[in-house]
Amino acid sequence: LHDAKSCNSRTSPENHSGEIIDKLVIDIEFKEGKGTKILPLFSSENKLALDAEKVITEKWNKTIGANIA
Repeated sequence: LHDAKSCNSRTSPENHSGEIIDKLVIDIEFKEGKGTKILPLFSSENKLALDAEKVITEKWNKTIGANIA
């Protein structure tokens, strides 16, 4: 994580009203133009319903954010 600049968790809604979550991911942006890494934590393609993925996503986002140098 010493090369990480920032991290953000985000959801990708499946429809325009935002009621159905299609994906939960964490985006890690790296310093010096080294790009972004997307860590998928949930995808509706692989699982039909959310369990604790949203809580886990926020927990990882906070943990990663706290450890960025």
